[in-house]
Amino acid sequence: LGSSKMRAAALVALAAVMMVVVVCHCCCPVLGDAQASLSMDGDGQLRLQDSMRNTTLNAVMSGIEQQANATAALSTALAAVVTGLGRLNTSLTANLTAIGAAISQNSQDIADLQGAVLNGTQQIGNLSARLAETEAAIANNSAQLLLVLVQNNATNQTLAGALSTLQTLARNVSDQADQLASLLRTTVPQLAANITAARSVADATAGGVAELNATTLSLAAIVTALQVQSTNASADVRSLQSDVATAINNITALRQSQAAQNRSLADLADTSAQIAQNVSQLQAADEAQTRTNAQNDNTLVSHADRLAQLEANSSAQATLADQHSAAIASLVANLTLLAARLASQEAVLQANVTALQAKVGSLEAEVASLQESVLLLLCSKGLSAAVLQPIPSHTALDVEPFVLGSDIFLAVANFVDNGIYEINSVINILNPGTGQFVFYQNLPTVGASDLEFFTMGAQAFLAVANFGNGDNHTASSMVFVYNTSSLQFDEYQRFTTRGAHAWKFFAIGNASFLALATQDAPSALYKFNTSSLQFAAHQQVNTTGGSDWAHMLIGGVHYLAVANFIRRGESGSVGDNYNLTVDIYRYNAVSGFFDQTQSLNTTGAVGLTAFQMRGQWYLAVASNFNGNSYNIPSPIFRWDQGSTSFAFFQQLDTHGADAWEFFEVDGASFLAVANYYTANEVFRFNCVADRFDSALTLPTAGGEALRHFVIAGTHYLAAANFETAASPLYTMSANVTSPAV
Repeated sequence: LGSSKMRAAALVALAAVMMVVVVCHCCCPVLGDAQASLSMDGDGQLRLQDSMRNTTLNAVMSGIEQQANATAALSTALAAVVTGLGRLNTSLTANLTAIGAAISQNSQDIADLQGAVLNGTQQIGNLSARLAETEAAIANNSAQLLLVLVQNNATNQTLAGALSTLQTLARNVSDQADQLASLLRTTVPQLAANITAARSVADATAGGVAELNATTLSLAAIVTALQVQSTNASADVRSLQSDVATAINNITALRQSQAAQNRSLADLADTSAQIAQNVSQLQAADEAQTRTNAQNDNTLVSHADRLAQLEANSSAQATLADQHSAAIASLVANLTLLAARLASQEAVLQANVTALQAKVGSLEAEVASLQESVLLLLCSKGLSAAVLQPIPSHTALDVEPFVLGSDIFLAVANFVDNGIYEINSVINILNPGTGQFVFYQNLPTVGASDLEFFTMGAQAFLAVANFGNGDNHTASSMVFVYNTSSLQFDEYQRFTTRGAHAWKFFAIGNASFLALATQDAPSALYKFNTSSLQFAAHQQVNTTGGSDWAHMLIGGVHYLAVANFIRRGESGSVGDNYNLTVDIYRYNAVSGFFDQTQSLNTTGAVGLTAFQMRGQWYLAVASNFNGNSYNIPSPIFRWDQGSTSFAFFQQLDTHGADAWEFFEVDGASFLAVANYYTANEVFRFNCVADRFDSALTLPTAGGEALRHFVIAGTHYLAAANFETAASPLYTMSANVTSPAV
């Protein structure tokens, strides 16, 4: 809009100049004729006046061109201001986004750095522990070597072997020290790199603020340039007004000159009598000149009117120029105010960022404090138990709770009754009215040792592991299916087994598997055949006294653990070996089979329980007997993601342990063990000390199994007792203390 007004002013000035030219050319013939009759010098004067008018016209045109250039420059500057404002807005938005992203990235980098420090600390601790163990072994071997030297100097060959062992241990210490140094060399630069990355993000944020400051300074420079160009434009307008005034004065002088010439013509008419020979010609010329003068007068009047109009237009254009100057001044003031507001907003933004960072730090501290408070609260919770009812049983080895529709069941595996192994195992159902379990169905079994409930699609199944009939461990283990018409479990499939001890069902994708642990034969994996609708042998797993299975899905990978209980001697119990292993297998998605990846040293392992607690996987092993005593500790292993293997975590004192059961009540974590020779015991996880501590004992007689389940928010713990005709069912609740039952 401003550029259009300036172009209009320039056109008005050009019209004024053209008017001057027209007037001059209109007047030139009269002047020429009049002066021609007087002297030749008059013609030379007119040519000089024409030259002066041309010079003036050139000067005016030059001024107009300069004014047009100034107007174009002003338009360019105004466009640059608009572009600068757009860029400034984009820069501010980008800076705000970058600052928010930088804060989020800083928080993530801090979390990653803390995780890296924790992981490095754990690895250093593990290596330090291994180094300490090796140093202790060296010290022990050195002491033994010294004793051998004192007792018998003649045993040089034995001494050489001991020295070789010592050297090997020394090399192991050196290797482990090198590993520790290598880990430190790797971890420390990584920590330094993480810190440098965090600082780089902070520097990038500071760079964004510096760029914002540079943009503000650039805007100020543009404003200053606009002010200078506005001043120049005003000066050019004033110069143009001066040129127009000069042209008006020249026209006035010409009109006065013509009036004087008219008077001279009148004088010539008065002297016509004196020059008689020219009267006729002069009269004719006078008449023609009179007509021409009348026409010129009319032309002058018209030109005067146009000049007045031009003067009015010039005044209007001057007013518009003043308004334009005022608008530019207002724009400059607004831009200055905008720059001040941007600077203020930048300061506020920086203050908000600082406050936000402080608030994030405060919130992190509050979260840490809250987490610590929650941990302390969970760690302070104990557990109480009350016997709800005794469940009838005969030397029970297992209990299995499960749900079908709205019905809740509790099955009991009965092993033997007065020397008879071919007895019924029992399924009980919960009576909603009394809140008690009552008899529902018998299942024919032979020395039943384990129950496993599972579903495939819409069908429900119950697998029974039959250990055998007395000394004859060859039996048929069975899978029963729930008949939705008769509402009973019917036999579905039989498996010939020898010393079957435990089933474990699991699924991988659409494939369903049953793992069977057997003590008198290799254990086996069965896969469900969707064509025959039967489980078929899939993979044999070599075990020695196989006693239990555990399935885990860790990081998207399927793992199996199998417990080996005993390697029997050649005659009776002589030579029996209980120091065996729990073997870990990993599923190979290419071959479709499980490959062994790890062996954990254990003693008399009969039960396995895998559980996930606070994002970590654990494997609890029930150690029953070592060949001499049942009072032996049972180990717990924890998954180490770095090595993708299990590592020793803790061992707990147990007494003929047969099974573990993990459960949580009101956020507190518990691990219960079924002890055959003492009371069953419940351990609470101490989240501060990172270990399980004893929390509750439950009187028992030949504890074989424990199963936890929840009904309508109430926690239950079912026990299988071998030595009594009933197995207790407890209700569990968390409290501050842990009274014994």
